Amino acid sequence: MGWCIKWGLGMLAAVMSLPAISLAAIEVRVDSKAGIQKISPYIFGKNISGLNDAETSDLAKIAAEDSTIKRMNEIGFRFFRANNGNNATRYNWRKKLTVHPDWYNNLYAHDWDITAKTIQDKLPGANAMYAFQLSGYAASSADYNFNDWDEYLKYGGFPILARKINFRRLSTNIVDMIEKVVNTDMVAIKNFTFENQTNSNRILRYLALQNAGNLSQNNLAKYLKTSQANVKNILDILEKTHLIFSIEAYGTSSKRMKKTKKYYFATSSIRNALSENSGNIINDIKQYDGILLENHVASILFNFTQ
Repeated sequence: MGWCIKWGLGMLAAVMSLPAISLAAIEVRVDSKAGIQKISPYIFGKNISGLNDAETSDLAKIAAEDSTIKRMNEIGFRFFRANNGNNATRYNWRKKLTVHPDWYNNLYAHDWDITAKTIQDKLPGANAMYAFQLSGYAASSADYNFNDWDEYLKYGGFPILARKINFRRLSTNIVDMIEKVVNTDMVAIKNFTFENQTNSNRILRYLALQNAGNLSQNNLAKYLKTSQANVKNILDILEKTHLIFSIEAYGTSSKRMKKTKKYYFATSSIRNALSENSGNIINDIKQYDGILLENHVASILFNFTQ
């Protein structure tokens, strides 16, 4: 053991006695014009996404396609995979239909003749690769498309309702369950007056018609003609029923005190059912779907923390 220590100390002393090494600066130069070779046009290419494959008079779509073509010409693309990959082998060239590789494999109209003509007319010198199915079978109708994702966001989350296909009935059943929770379960949690049962239902509908971060307990108290303390009490009890949950602002305790909580529903379908039941007219479908998706994501993340 002793000789190991002496040998180690000796090596350390030897290293410490070496003169300092100064490293010379390294300069790297790149000559972008040296060694230029042609790249095969069949290697340097991209998917054809960005070109319209249907006749359109939509000025926004036309402008977007023109911008894509300009960018492709500037970059110098000369080879395109014209059917974007997986859906190539499922293209019905007679009926201009193909299956997208999304998770429910619906059919959509696509006319690859149009993209071929666009390449010929607007991308001179470019080549396009098309593939066709060889099995002899391809889907022939989009009549049986379905949107599981949209249905789940708006009507899912309750296994007992999974077999029901009447959406109006689904929404009604969800609202009935909510009212049962308010009128039966909340009374068991705390002896609620009839007035506060009514206020609870009104608060839930109020939340369903607002963005998650737009709740002001003071404004809500004025709307219900009750005290702010009573509103807070109702919200706390609604959270205990697991119909809703709240998320505080991220940050320090002082920041959380200043910022209002965001309130979400246990499922996006609860929010949708209350919104429909309240006669809410949806003017912006994409914005509404985004609100439901935000609620869905918040619900999943919240459940992970419980």
